[in-house]
Amino acid sequence: MDRAEERLKRPVALGCVVTGIMVAAYVDFPPGLEWLPAVLLLKLVLAHGVPERLGQPAAAVVPTGESRDDVA
Repeated sequence: MDRAEERLKRPVALGCVVTGIMVAAYVDFPPGLEWLPAVLLLKLVLAHGVPERLGQPAAAVVPTGESRDDVA
């Protein structure tokens, strides 16, 4: 996901999760744990793959009354 453009990082992450879930359907898991690959893939993408502020307009990131130079 690091190689994708900023505007494409979320769609690429979603594609990775969907592909991983589809592949995991063909792997044998103990009964009752079929949900585990989907949850782990979502956790990895949400926690590490895509930054929280990605894709938001600059006006939404900078609070009103502050300039971009004041924000660290």
